[in-house]
Amino acid sequence: MRAAEERKVKVLQRIRECARSRAGVSRPHPAETSAQATAAKIAAKQAAAESKRNEEMEKKQAGNRASWNRSRIAAAQASAKTQLQSSIKRKVVETDKRMQKQQKKIDKQNKLRGKYAKKIKDRITFLQCYFLVRDNLNN
Repeated sequence: MRAAEERKVKVLQRIRECARSRAGVSRPHPAETSAQATAAKIAAKQAAAESKRNEEMEKKQAGNRASWNRSRIAAAQASAKTQLQSSIKRKVVETDKRMQKQQKKIDKQNKLRGKYAKKIKDRITFLQCYFLVRDNLNN
C-alpha cells in the first residue's frame, strides 16, 4: 500500500514540474495544488497507520508482559500451595509418630503396673497361705 501511495506522489510531482516549466508564472498550476492536497492526505494516512501500528505493538507487548506476570503469579501460587501441602503432610506424619511413641510409652507403663500388681497379688496370696498354715500348726 505504501508503494502505491509513493508512486502516486511521484506522478503528481512530475505533473507539477511539467506544469511549472510550461506556465513560467508564479501562480501554481491546479494540478500542483491537487498534488499538494493529495500529498498531505497521504502523509496524514501514513502517520495514522504508523501510530496505529505503534499502538498495536504496545498493546501486544503489554499483553505479553501481562501474560508473563499472570503466569509468574500462577507459578508462585502453585509453589506456595505445594509447600503448604507438604508442610501439612510433614506435620501430620510428625504428629502420628509422636502419638505412636506416646501410646507405646503408656502401654509399657500399663504392662509394668500389671506385672507389679501381679507380684503384689502373688505375695499376698503366699502370705495368706503361710499365715493359715502357721496358725493351723500352732493350734
